[in-house]
Amino acid sequence: MSGVVLEILSWRKLGVLVVSLFLAQVICFLLGGLIAPSPNGHTDVLTEKCLDPDPRNNYEKWFYTRKIGKGETCKHIISDNDFGKPNYGNNMSASQIVFTAQFPLPRDGFNLNMSRWFQQLIAVLNVDIKYMEEIRMEEETLLTLDVRLGYRNKEDVEWTEMARSREVRPMKCVLDDNLKEKYKKRESLDGYYYDCDILPLFSLGSCHYEEYIVNIRLPVDEKKKLNTGLGKLQDLWVIEIHQNGGFTMVWFVMKTVMFPLTLSALIFFWRRINLLPRKPNLLEQTIISLGIAMSILNFPVEWLSLRFNLSFWLILSDIRQGAFYAMLLCFWVIFTGEHMLDNSESHSIASYKNAKEQLYNYWPQLIPVGAASCFLFIFELAERGVQLSNPFYSVWSHSATAHIAIAFVVMAGICGPLYFAFLLYKVIKVIRQMLSKRSVLPSLPEVRKRFYTGVIYRFTIFIIYTLLCATLTIIFFIVSQVDESNWKWGEKKLEYTSAFITGVYGMWNFYVISILCLYAPSHKYRNQQATTDTDDLLSGSEVTAVRYYVSESRPDDGLVQTVKCTKKSVKNETSQQVTTISQRNESGVNPLETLVFLNKSSHN
Repeated sequence: MSGVVLEILSWRKLGVLVVSLFLAQVICFLLGGLIAPSPNGHTDVLTEKCLDPDPRNNYEKWFYTRKIGKGETCKHIISDNDFGKPNYGNNMSASQIVFTAQFPLPRDGFNLNMSRWFQQLIAVLNVDIKYMEEIRMEEETLLTLDVRLGYRNKEDVEWTEMARSREVRPMKCVLDDNLKEKYKKRESLDGYYYDCDILPLFSLGSCHYEEYIVNIRLPVDEKKKLNTGLGKLQDLWVIEIHQNGGFTMVWFVMKTVMFPLTLSALIFFWRRINLLPRKPNLLEQTIISLGIAMSILNFPVEWLSLRFNLSFWLILSDIRQGAFYAMLLCFWVIFTGEHMLDNSESHSIASYKNAKEQLYNYWPQLIPVGAASCFLFIFELAERGVQLSNPFYSVWSHSATAHIAIAFVVMAGICGPLYFAFLLYKVIKVIRQMLSKRSVLPSLPEVRKRFYTGVIYRFTIFIIYTLLCATLTIIFFIVSQVDESNWKWGEKKLEYTSAFITGVYGMWNFYVISILCLYAPSHKYRNQQATTDTDDLLSGSEVTAVRYYVSESRPDDGLVQTVKCTKKSVKNETSQQVTTISQRNESGVNPLETLVFLNKSSHN
């Protein structure tokens, strides 16, 4: 059994490491708070209502208001006074009305361009419907859309179609409380607007082109009940949402810096494990898996998105982060469990032949984490996967899939606090067990008492650090899930700063780095013979007598004790310079057995 670096690292070096990690953590918060802008930006685009003079053009013609070269623009713009009824003129049908939106919008007389630093492009639809006494709107209705999405760069003289589709969105519009009171008093509500839910329009996993255009038609068919009961539809707003370029730059730089740091710590831990004369145990294998998951998440593959147009960048990022979430949650279950076994359990764990047998004890706790991760992964593929071919697709388009999607998000929001409560229970139990070991320290020699006192407090502080990381991670997970769905639910946008995102991301990296460095086996702890003998002692092996010699040294990195154990019969032992350590104190408890949790993580 080899000790870990956390046990024997000198207080001076440990202090330097803690201060360095703390300063790096502060820098991560400052990067998001002082340098990076808000994570997302959005532009509200009021669509222009164009008239298509030829209803038989098969929707092949683009309608746009800003002239491009010598191309046609929207020459017939319908005013608000002539718009809002099923028929807008004697020779004009509702299907000839084209709502067009181009983005980005000009600013200060200059035409702006979308940037590849925006990474993703999401659009939602906001519908303005006026209340008219003679044209009542149903509270819940279906909105049918014929939509086309196109793009162009500066040198292009024509728009290029990216996707087209006919989509149906369930729409719910209600009167607010003030209007309801006026309605009860029989006051006129004409001219007031309904409060309608925001509708998802499209989602792109990359923002590769400089300009985008959307053409929307609302076909009306009484026989098929298309867009009937909408009331007086006044305007359509397209709200374009993207990741701010300044935040993306800071995010890419952080990934580029964190990746070699985490990978170096992983290599350091792996080399220390390979020096051991045994196979890695369960905790060591879990730490390696966590380091690999963190390195994969850090790998700055996003730099390629500035050169190549691949629409799967968004789903790839979500899958990597989901895998890290699952690995981190599983790690905390095993990590706390490996510090919580009592004496009887520690005896049995020493008898495990391999890590698989150890893992068997954690399956009841790991299955819920794995099941929740699989459900979220399926939900991710159900929407993001289909959007690779049809960006207008949304699981929120149909009531059945929308209810399932809401159920998944609600379950994620419930499982997060439940997992945290379970982890909090385990952490409290671990801390109580660790601090209870102080009662046996007076029975030990002074040198060993000081050594184990420091180790107890070191492990306790690290467990508390783990709980802090878990708290911020659960908060970040819930906030990100709610923020991702707020547009789809029609709720107000949830504000949280870039400092929170960069700070939590930095915390993940520094936590994993500290795990890899501090829980790596130390090559200065004990020799192999002492390791084997002491393992037998702490695991409760039956021996006639156990005698030890203690030689103390104080190298630069702290106190090291060399323990030489001899399993011989007392009758055959003639040396007078040995001392038995199998003697029990007044309470009948072996002091070293009560400290077995400090060494249990190294059992194979």
